[in-house]
Amino acid sequence: MKLSIITVNRNNAIGLEKTITSVIHQDDKKFEYIIIDGASTDNSVDVIKKYESNITYWISEKDTGIYNAMNKGINSSHGDYCLFLNSGDNLYNSELTHFFNSSEFDSDIVYGDLLVNAACSEKVIRFPDKLDAKYFFKSYLPHPASFIKRSLLNSLGQYDEKIRISSDHDFFLRALVCKNASYTHISKIISVFYYDGISSDINNQKKISDERNNSFEKNLPMFYSEYNHWLNIEKDSLMQFVITNRNNQLLRFFLKILRKIIR
Repeated sequence: MKLSIITVNRNNAIGLEKTITSVIHQDDKKFEYIIIDGASTDNSVDVIKKYESNITYWISEKDTGIYNAMNKGINSSHGDYCLFLNSGDNLYNSELTHFFNSSEFDSDIVYGDLLVNAACSEKVIRFPDKLDAKYFFKSYLPHPASFIKRSLLNSLGQYDEKIRISSDHDFFLRALVCKNASYTHISKIISVFYYDGISSDINNQKKISDERNNSFEKNLPMFYSEYNHWLNIEKDSLMQFVITNRNNQLLRFFLKILRKIIR
């Protein structure tokens, strides 16, 4: 079983070097490492060349977006599984490739847990062992902590490049809910995700929400109305809670602060 680690980068030389060093310092070197750079204008290419002897394949050329670059990575890979560790993120420790190579995984998707670094705080996000459609209505799987069979990526047409920010969510929805791909959760932190990328930008949250809604409507049309109904019930429940507890001093204080924030 061979692993392909793929890093996508665009003008993030500092983050790229951090990512590269976490990969090349793995104890077990039985993997291929691919870097797809989007014609960066900073010194990203210099960073790549600095570690070139540890990189299986790299290219720097214009692309049409992050998922176009990730698809290039898939097309350049030869491993049984692909792990997307994009620039700025890093593997949690130096034992991960040894753990993966010494395990006998056969599921289409093997996913672990994620350490999220936001400003000066860190939080471990534990993902569930069991997944269903309802889970993807509100949540996601982390591509920096998911080993995906290359054959599955190719059989589903890779990532939809028309989706600009959340095509990885669309892929997991198509693979796990629509195609019933097999999966395994491992209770192990795989990577560190830094909360400073495009999907973390508050200005992109509406775009992400719209993309996910479109994905549900396209891939699960029979359940799309149920999805909206479920969301509305949840909103109504929250509103009912607020109305019922409107005299609660702590809740009133929280709402007062919230109004100041969003004013």
